Amino acid sequence: MLSEAAVAHLDWDGMELQSCSFVPKELQSRYTDVLFRIRWDDRDAFVFMLIEHQSSTDELMAFRLEYMVAIWNRYLRHNQHARRLPVVIPVVVHCDPRGHRWSAPTELSDLLDVDRACGWRWESACRGCGFCWTIWVRLMWRPCGRGS
Repeated sequence: MLSEAAVAHLDWDGMELQSCSFVPKELQSRYTDVLFRIRWDDRDAFVFMLIEHQSSTDELMAFRLEYMVAIWNRYLRHNQHARRLPVVIPVVVHCDPRGHRWSAPTELSDLLDVDRACGWRWESACRGCGFCWTIWVRLMWRPCGRGS
């Protein structure tokens, strides 16, 4: 869910449907996707919807970064002089037949099998926007002092 602060920066009236798809042919019977271009203040941004026919929660949904990277690669092909990447806002539509709420992790960092006591943490490059896990993260580490 986007924070109110993030929503205020987006030009929802100016959304433009992009004619492209990032779903491989072999998955097109189960998946479809829609990409919209939108403005975040004076910058490009994208809203990406991946619609999947499944009736259960996908524990690895937060790992769907390959679609974001494909969107960025497309952007860079069309904007060869760009030195920054636009925000990609992934949208997951969840409808459980039993009415259960989404229970899988929504943060990429929650999928990592690491000892948090050792100092592994994800730090977002974007602060305070309300959907930092979707943008770009870098892994930070400090030694935990266990063994060598």
